[in-house]
Amino acid sequence: MGTVITPYTEDFVEAVKAFNGRLLAGGAALTFPESHIPAWLPKIDGRNIYHEYYLAVEDGAVRGAYILKHQPFYINGSTMPLAEYRLPLSEGQVDKQFASVAVQMYLDAMRKQPQLYTVGIGGYQEAAAQMLISAGWNTSLVPFYFRVLHPARFLRNIVYLRTTPGRRLAMDALAMSGLGAVAVHLYQARKTRHRPRDTSAVAYHVESGFGPWADEIWQDARDNYAMIAVRDAAILNILYPASDPRWIRLKVTFEGRIVGWMVVLNVAMQGHNYFGNMRVGSLIDCLALPGMESKVTRAATRYLKRNRADIVVTNLSHRAWRPALESAGCYEGPSNFIFAASKKVSALLHPFDEKKEQVHMTRGDGGGPQNLLAARK
Repeated sequence: MGTVITPYTEDFVEAVKAFNGRLLAGGAALTFPESHIPAWLPKIDGRNIYHEYYLAVEDGAVRGAYILKHQPFYINGSTMPLAEYRLPLSEGQVDKQFASVAVQMYLDAMRKQPQLYTVGIGGYQEAAAQMLISAGWNTSLVPFYFRVLHPARFLRNIVYLRTTPGRRLAMDALAMSGLGAVAVHLYQARKTRHRPRDTSAVAYHVESGFGPWADEIWQDARDNYAMIAVRDAAILNILYPASDPRWIRLKVTFEGRIVGWMVVLNVAMQGHNYFGNMRVGSLIDCLALPGMESKVTRAATRYLKRNRADIVVTNLSHRAWRPALESAGCYEGPSNFIFAASKKVSALLHPFDEKKEQVHMTRGDGGGPQNLLAARK
């Protein structure tokens, strides 16, 4: 009997646990959810945004698994359903006799929903990225931005840069002496010295949920994007539910008028492979009236600084948000966050090299925020 792709049901829970065990034993970094019911975005009657889990099974053993995240998108003035091809894991990663499983899962996902995209992946060196490129998908890096808010904490904890004993010693000395803080502040001040000084007229309000005001922002902003996941109040309240206190929803006003919103996290990390034990403020999702993006990013950065974040990080793709981040003192760093569009989705974004600048992809698209939610105290 060959490999069969089947929905993940309760009967396969133990087989998935065994599959994860083999992946970890082989050195894989990622594993598949061990509950057949998605903890985030389960399929509920009446909802058009949900996860479906699928398994590649051979003789009762799970050899691969993937997720389809179904969600409505607004593309070139029309709303249509798309699906994200998420977390494709194959035992072929650790055992070459199962190398064909990844291709079988991909073909199965394409049969179920040809209008596929994905975001994240982990960089072009990943096998999943190479497979999608070989299949004719178009790709684009979603830029990564950061701003250091507390330099001493940053210098002592930024694992990504503290790669040698000499670097660690030098960064600890800079942090202890205060010279590092002076250098970081001077460096970042160059980015912000010419920004408009309108912060007194910009205010943020922490909200418990999204109301009709979010629908108004959606209606007024959506045509500024060639491709954007639907971000009305109903869907936002599903993505970032009031029942989860970790999501911080900021409604931003300028001169008393609501001009946009930002969803942020402010997480105390513990032994993170990039951020060590820093408190990481992340800009997860956002939308603003055209021209108001910088006011929203500066308001969110101000909130995180007031609430003891050591660093602000984000990934944003749309051309209007990149200068907005720079106006908030953020710098572009190396990104491994890839947006990839299948042939069907690429056709909707023709010409892709031009339209990709008008695609709105954030950490809230895909499974990006889950990594930042999990690594907390």
